[in-house]
Amino acid sequence: MSYQISFLTTEPKILSQYKDFFFDEYNYYFKERQKIKKEIAFSLNEKIISYPLKNWFRLTGTKHLINPLSCKGSMENSTGGRFNIGNINKDYFPVFPALYIGNGKETCIKEVYSGMEPFFNSKKADSFFKISGHIYSILDITKKETLDKFIKTIKKIKISKALKKRAKKLNLKTQSIQNITELKTNLYDINLEKIP
Repeated sequence: MSYQISFLTTEPKILSQYKDFFFDEYNYYFKERQKIKKEIAFSLNEKIISYPLKNWFRLTGTKHLINPLSCKGSMENSTGGRFNIGNINKDYFPVFPALYIGNGKETCIKEVYSGMEPFFNSKKADSFFKISGHIYSILDITKKETLDKFIKTIKKIKISKALKKRAKKLNLKTQSIQNITELKTNLYDINLEKIP
């Protein structure tokens, strides 16, 4: 059985405008966050805790069987992940490692396959590793008080008039995080690629 996939050689103008807008919006917020990065760091560092891990899991492909705790893949992935920046442009977005683990096998599958769970096949190419240990520096984003100061800090960032005007022309909503509910909605969104 063979499948033929067709690709558009030229994208519609409106799609190109959306992509340009999202790229410019992302860069704008990045630059604005850079201006207050010390405040952001302080707002998060105050809430760091330690945490014991007992019987957590790591899902990895067969090519990483020898070193299942390696973060190499997170740094090579051009698109990045939920909590790490991909290899986009090292001058503007320094790449850093991220180790993805879950408190259950199902969580690992959902994170790795992001809605494509039916394609998971542990017999073919994936392996689970059980992990126990202690993390000495963790930010628990499930607790509201952890992010209160952070929200107050980033609320200062407002979208520019120029971007607001472009968004209106493209019939897009502009959104800067204003409260904990909006932040958590974005953090936990399974379609993370669409978030600027």
